[in-house]
Amino acid sequence: MAVPEAEFARYLQSRMADPSRTNLLSFSYIWYQPLGKEIADTLARLPSNILGIPVFALLIWLHTPLWKYFAGLIRSLGDVLHRRIVIAALVIVSAAYL
Repeated sequence: MAVPEAEFARYLQSRMADPSRTNLLSFSYIWYQPLGKEIADTLARLPSNILGIPVFALLIWLHTPLWKYFAGLIRSLGDVLHRRIVIAALVIVSAAYL
């Protein structure tokens, strides 16, 4: 059901713990923005966001010892069924985040 943006913002404001903080409603436009505008905004921000890729690569690299440790823990489980359960649980939790 289509709702005008102003009405939607008023509804959000009525649900806020502190309705005087109208600056928190600055995101309400995202529900009314066409896909083309959203893609254009994303592409406009892309150059500055690309600068963060080395940071994420560093964070991933710094976590490799943890991954190796947890992989060793999983390999040390005596029962193959237990290993499969743990791996399935990790896959399910990871998929749920996506």
